[in-house]
Amino acid sequence: MHYLYLTVSFYATLLFVVLFGQALHAAPLLQTDDAGIVDPGHCQIELDQKISDSQISQVNLTPACNIANIEIGLPLSWDDGEQRYALQAKKTLFQAERIPVALAASLTWQPKQQNEKDQVQLNIPVSYYHNDHLQIDANLGVDRQDHNNDMTWAVASTYSFADVHGVSLEFFKTEAEKTRSQVVYHYHVIPDQVSLFASYGHSLNSSDQSWAGLGLSWVTARSKNK
Repeated sequence: MHYLYLTVSFYATLLFVVLFGQALHAAPLLQTDDAGIVDPGHCQIELDQKISDSQISQVNLTPACNIANIEIGLPLSWDDGEQRYALQAKKTLFQAERIPVALAASLTWQPKQQNEKDQVQLNIPVSYYHNDHLQIDANLGVDRQDHNNDMTWAVASTYSFADVHGVSLEFFKTEAEKTRSQVVYHYHVIPDQVSLFASYGHSLNSSDQSWAGLGLSWVTARSKNK
């Protein structure tokens, strides 16, 4: 019943955003982050659901706003019946007009919860904008928990075509000795306003199960009266 409620809520939110959504930015499901942040005066909601071969469901919801040119987010997750939350801050460090490269840094802190010790993640995303159709992102980071430091990395390429379609291919390692790959399809229901995402991923060097996912991201302007 718990998973049924999450699934129904997820697709109800999908329908709401498709019908009433505003401009769209960023892509959920991808583990590789880009160097961009939500525009000043805007807030962003990213939502996705992943289901593994064994029907284990994971739902992620991340609201974030640009405050003083820093993207402040509150990642929430429901994974196999367990709920977690974290705090996240991200800032673009370098972006030039003549050079199609951008650099950012993000810091995520997950307090002690669900019998797990607190966790801190530092990630450095770099983005290369080859042209209007091709973007390449690379991440290098460190995950610290219980006095252990694990290096993390990710790389992704995204190609957009026919205005309403896009495909991302990524390889990443966010856990020790577990390298995974994933392909994400982007469909822009209303270009520059509403987009939906679908993914399929699997592990490259472990017995982890494959998974599939659906997601969206929605960016809306903050009220000027607030």
